[in-house]
Amino acid sequence: MRYTLLLLFPIYLFGEWLGSIESLYSHFIESKPYCLTRVDSENEVQKSWGSFSSLSDEALEKLNRIDETDDESSWIPFRDTKNSLKDDFNSILDDLILSLTGDNHVLLCLQEMREINSNMIEEMERVVTEQESNLIADSNNAKSSKHSDSYPKIEKMKSDIEAIREVILNELKLLGLNLSDKELNALLVRVDSDDILQMMIIFDISKKIIVQLQTLMSQSGDNIKLARRYYGMNLVLSETAIYIQDRYIHSINQRYIPKLKRIITRVKELQKETSKLLKNSQKNYEKDIYKKNLQSQSLTLDTANLYINNLNREKRQVIIARERSVDNLHLTENSYKTLQVGANLLDLIKETRESFQRVMSIQFPEIIPFSNPEVENRYRELSKELREK
Repeated sequence: MRYTLLLLFPIYLFGEWLGSIESLYSHFIESKPYCLTRVDSENEVQKSWGSFSSLSDEALEKLNRIDETDDESSWIPFRDTKNSLKDDFNSILDDLILSLTGDNHVLLCLQEMREINSNMIEEMERVVTEQESNLIADSNNAKSSKHSDSYPKIEKMKSDIEAIREVILNELKLLGLNLSDKELNALLVRVDSDDILQMMIIFDISKKIIVQLQTLMSQSGDNIKLARRYYGMNLVLSETAIYIQDRYIHSINQRYIPKLKRIITRVKELQKETSKLLKNSQKNYEKDIYKKNLQSQSLTLDTANLYINNLNREKRQVIIARERSVDNLHLTENSYKTLQVGANLLDLIKETRESFQRVMSIQFPEIIPFSNPEVENRYRELSKELREK
């Protein structure tokens, strides 16, 4: 009896282990993406208000110190100057942008969709590896890879990606962006998609915060202390709008376009090398391969130049929108310093909200769907390379 129990115990453990593996697999197959199980826009606004309220106080304190400081710069270490305080202020704005967008549903969905897509590509590569192994081992068993557990995972991930795309489309409609599925695809392929969506989301959240400022101001009466705080919050929103636009323009000028130009230089050098090899080649099959390589290189070159043109066009749109934001900042800053209580602030906050709406409509780029699948694939490859540090 004792030996029987000793024999049964490992079998029991093995069965439990298989059960846990099956349970994990079932969970993977049946579980919904986080993006599809979370929609609470009201809670998002409340969280945004809490983060904004505390960080705007810090930002205002820095702005006041910048205004009071005379020295632009100094050789004395740790001495506050306009430049050093401006750096501190920008750091606070970085934290503010992160706090306002870190839990945003659109950006979370976008991130999750990319992770699922990356996992799906890995599974597809696994299938190819299995098929290659089967072919090498025994050509008669080449179809056995169809029993791979990768297939249901891949189908599940495809389904999840499509569902997430629908969520993103619906969320963008709430921002006033009615994109088709092809337009969304064209947007998401680009390297600046996160930057563009983050700008739009910041402006949308800012409008919602301004609504709360309007309500609070109408309830505060002639309380000068509260009025100064609300004026200040409105000023911080205007500063944040310009800061995120400047950050986008800087990314295009200093990161994306320089990388694309380096890619163009590299491809042109490769073209010279390939042309030389083609000229010296004596075999027809080698010439055919070199000609196809040249065609692929030309496609990459054309796509990179198209990419630069698109980025420059979108940068010009944001520059125009930034000019509107600067006008609004001047108005907000002057009113903050003047500090007239009452209806003036309500008028100012209303103007800020309307200004944000105008800026949103200006700076969102024209989305042109890809008509050529090869260009779209090469665009995607270039975006992946541009995202790398």
